[in-house]
Amino acid sequence: MLIIICGLPGTGKSTLAKALCKEFNAIRISSDRIRKGSGTPDYSEEGREEIYKKMVGEAAKAIMEGVNVVADGTFSKESWRKEMEKIAPSNGCFLVLCTIPKEDVRKRIMFRKNTESDADYEVYLKLEAKFEKPEDFIRVDSKLPLRERVIAVKKAIKWKQKK
Repeated sequence: MLIIICGLPGTGKSTLAKALCKEFNAIRISSDRIRKGSGTPDYSEEGREEIYKKMVGEAAKAIMEGVNVVADGTFSKESWRKEMEKIAPSNGCFLVLCTIPKEDVRKRIMFRKNTESDADYEVYLKLEAKFEKPEDFIRVDSKLPLRERVIAVKKAIKWKQKK
């Protein structure tokens, strides 16, 4: 199983991704972790392109080994989501879009501590202007308590698997 968590910075992607890993016995592949591991955080278009290529490579390897994957990143471009979807196993690929009102994002970003992300509110605004909203996705309201978000995703996945 491949679950792609997407959304703008500060919308609760990593928190949800970590919780879903526990629920689905999955590994988390994080754009923030890969970016930090590469030395200097690079939010340029080329830098971001490279991060997503690495994510697809790591996810493909894990899926080939039979491991469930939660891919955690903004996935702001449709092409990045499509590349990740190509490696999905036969038992499914699920796209989850985390959302939260803009006024809450600024507060979250200002007060977050000990996170992998270096994205500040300026990065949020730049990505917001370019974000290519997906067409078929599971929408998660990140203002809900974490447990409710996890339950909502699990129900949506179960429903999509029955289709």
